[in-house]
Amino acid sequence: MSVLYHGSYRPFEEGISLFNTNPEVYAANWSGAGFYETLERYRPEGRLAHNRAVFACDSIEDIDNAGGPAGEDTYVLTVEPVGEVSRHDMNWTTAIAGAWSEMPDTPETDAHLEKLAKGYWSGEPFPGSEPVWEYLMPEATVLQCQEFPHAEEWQGPARQAFCM
Repeated sequence: MSVLYHGSYRPFEEGISLFNTNPEVYAANWSGAGFYETLERYRPEGRLAHNRAVFACDSIEDIDNAGGPAGEDTYVLTVEPVGEVSRHDMNWTTAIAGAWSEMPDTPETDAHLEKLAKGYWSGEPFPGSEPVWEYLMPEATVLQCQEFPHAEEWQGPARQAFCM
């Protein structure tokens, strides 16, 4: 059993549903990073698009790695997924971003990016690295909310939130 955590710039009350209310803003914020475009281009049919997902991590320390707010004046939400959940190693996105920015625009680069994106969508860990998991879901229910600076002292949620 694991719990999942989501970073937020504002507090939420227990029982509130989280979902992505503005996919266009998400896409605009992450466009140009390389990995977003690549993951969308090679996203398998039926998989939840990043710009429609609620993201969560199984470690508070990984919230900022996943692009979520972390630190002073932010909040850690313990969440329970609603709907289908997929798990992905963020090391794939790091490799995609590096390849996207450093490699020339060639068919070989496209093939390499496709391979990396398929690795991400497979849910398998990136070879040779400790996995850093992110979870995508269409919606999540807030179980608890705490200010981020106190999160290290947090003994955990009131109940287990998620089983993978």
